[in-house]
Amino acid sequence: MRKATSLGFAMLLSGAAPHTARAQEPLAPAPIDCAQVCCPCQMQLAELARDEREAHEGIAIGLALFIPAYVAGTAYAATLPGSVKPVDSIPIIGTIIAGTRETSRDNHAALFFSAGVQVVGALVAALSAVELANVHSERCELSVEVTGNGAALTGHW
Repeated sequence: MRKATSLGFAMLLSGAAPHTARAQEPLAPAPIDCAQVCCPCQMQLAELARDEREAHEGIAIGLALFIPAYVAGTAYAATLPGSVKPVDSIPIIGTIIAGTRETSRDNHAALFFSAGVQVVGALVAALSAVELANVHSERCELSVEVTGNGAALTGHW
């Protein structure tokens, strides 16, 4: 009884019912991608394009974090008594200075949160820009042509 229960449980997990059991059909061979076999450069170009797209997305995400936090922090600091608008409008530093100037804990929290989100957004955008520059430098190709009259060096992105 124990073997039959184990066999039934194993068939239940595998998805095969006893009345539908049949020989497995052979798998069709996977189609061969000619670009991968013939030219590995195509794979590298596709990878560089994906890295470039991800870097652009990272810059967009960083700016989507930074800009609203900057606007909200600057606008909030401008509504507080004793604000110095030229100083408070400086990104990141201005909201920190405005937060240290205030005595209310609620104002501290709002301004320091705004400064923190600005820092995170700026870091994400900056690191993504560095990644984008790295992708562009990997795409740079230089070619040298030597002829009987001289040599020519050409480069393109």
